[in-house]
Amino acid sequence: MKKVLFIIPELSHGGTNKSLEFLLPHLINLCTISIVSLQDKGVYEETFQPYNLNTVGDTYIKFKKSIIYRILNRFFQPVSNFLLNCIFQSEARRISKLINPDIVVAYQEGEATLFASKFNQKKISWIHCDYKLYRDIVTSMNEYVIYNKFNHIICVSKYTARSFVNYYPQLSQKVSYMYNVLDIEKINELALYNVMDKRFNVTNDSFVCISVGRYVDVKQFDRIPSIVSQVMSKGISKKLLWYIIGDGDEKLIKYTNEEIKKYGLENNIVLLGAKTNPYPYIKSSNLLITLSKSEACPYVINEAKILKVPLLSTDYPSAVELIGKEQGLIRSISDFPEAICHLIEDKEGVYTKIHEAAQKNNYINDVEMLKDIICS
Repeated sequence: MKKVLFIIPELSHGGTNKSLEFLLPHLINLCTISIVSLQDKGVYEETFQPYNLNTVGDTYIKFKKSIIYRILNRFFQPVSNFLLNCIFQSEARRISKLINPDIVVAYQEGEATLFASKFNQKKISWIHCDYKLYRDIVTSMNEYVIYNKFNHIICVSKYTARSFVNYYPQLSQKVSYMYNVLDIEKINELALYNVMDKRFNVTNDSFVCISVGRYVDVKQFDRIPSIVSQVMSKGISKKLLWYIIGDGDEKLIKYTNEEIKKYGLENNIVLLGAKTNPYPYIKSSNLLITLSKSEACPYVINEAKILKVPLLSTDYPSAVELIGKEQGLIRSISDFPEAICHLIEDKEGVYTKIHEAAQKNNYINDVEMLKDIICS
């Protein structure tokens, strides 16, 4: 059996770690798996422990937390980059001796990819983001030299692959795409659990919307109070309830709560916080809504498709690819109030149509490409 080492940036909640959690059972009989995290604490520590979980050495962790790093990274970035590369080079040698992998997989862009590039073994890079947005927000650095060291580059959607190749057309022959793997049976099983949070209150005269994800700017959860206020002003026949599952940026959460109070929507919008098992909440909702500015392959959309819940999404490029024309609506966020009103009132049978399409959906995992790469 080949030894495959996955490198992840952290052990916290997030779509990337959830994706890896669901992927690994498909590979367990094919190879020996190890995981190295760049951070040493998080909720996924227990989940990944059976897969020979290790962390990088204290040198990296202490360096990233130090005042010296923050000063260098802000004012003398070439120096901080040089030191980080030195640390990663040393750690790659240490971990190579410890694990002796045949294949190294950088399971997220950024530092996980930089670290994986220091290994001499066959390498796979996995991109879970819209690379254009990553370059606009995270780093403007040309990463061609880093990615050129990899044998394969896997993206999580067609759009993600196109976005990456637009920056590095020279690497197009290495690039392919594979949608996130989901544990379909487990998701359906977990969805049958009782809802434990008493704040989640579904009644016959209510229309329940739900949004799930990290509380970060790109998700635009802070715009929900304004949208709900506009819907309410139009007059609807059912009570609109909108639940938000997730944690993250405390300033954004505080601002959203202030907006809820400003519009007097405390009985309509509830921030439930993070949930270990969000599936009963999703399954009990009438509509799952994503408001993101951009997404690569949002996990929650595919989870909703498995649970046969209708969808409303903003019009980022991969939305059309994932939702299609029947399983949900794709609209500009400025058109959300009108779209939600149409769905609640089922004008022209619009909600009935996407609800019926959702019931017919069958999500299929496809990991054969990855198996071929590992076995080749």
